[in-house]
Formats: sequence, C-alpha cells, structure tokens
Amino acid sequence: GDVDPREIARHLGGLSLPAAEDGFDEVRYLWQPAPNAAEYFKSWVSERKLTQPMEDLQPGERFKNQWSEWERTLQDWRRLHDRREPDRRKVLVRKRKADEVGAPGDGAGADQPQKDGDAQTDAAEQASATAAT
Repeated sequence: GDVDPREIARHLGGLSLPAAEDGFDEVRYLWQPAPNAAEYFKSWVSERKLTQPMEDLQPGERFKNQWSEWERTLQDWRRLHDRREPDRRKVLVRKRKADEVGAPGDGAGADQPQKDGDAQTDAAEQASATAAT
C-alpha cells in the first residue's frame, strides 16, 4: 500500500469517507454507489481494528475502576486464605527465617562465627608465645 500500516492503525479512529461537507465540490464513487461504499469502508475499518496493533491505546476510566475493584477482591481472597490457614503460614515464616539465619544446632548460623573467633584467638596466642621466646 501507499501508507504504512502503523500510520493507518494510529489514525484508524479518525478515518472517514470524503463528503461535500468537507469542502469538496463533488464526491463520486466509481466502483459502488455511496451507501455500498460506506458499508464497505465501515467493514474495512472494523477489520483493521481487529487485526492491527493499537500502540497508542490507553485504558479508560471503566477499565481502571474494574482493575482496582479486582485488586481489592484479590486482596480480600488472600486475607481469607491467610486466616483459614494461620498455622501453615506460621510454619512457612519460621522456615524462611531459619533458612536465612541458619537453624540453631545444625552447625550453621550463630555457632560458626564463634569457632572462627576461637581459631583466631588460638593463632594470636601462638604468635605471641613464639615472639616471646
């Protein structure tokens, strides 16, 4: 075609057939009578609206309202779910904390730095004893 499809998609809502009100002296439809041409043009625009990407499309107020209502409903469902299974949630939170810090008594976490500290103290004592002799 003569015009880039992206340009057509961008201006699809503003396209119309020429009319005498637009300042034309005469409008002739050579292939079909005016009503048939208008119907064809309407179906052509509808088809393009279905198949062309609308890059400048912005959500309207209705969508924004429905989206915020959906988010509230989803939060309510999540709150209900958390209330029904509080023990499961507590177990998951404890497990997550244990994984981050390291469970007590498993050789990781708080016990590890103490052993390293003792080894450093022993090394420092040996070095000072060697230097004294």
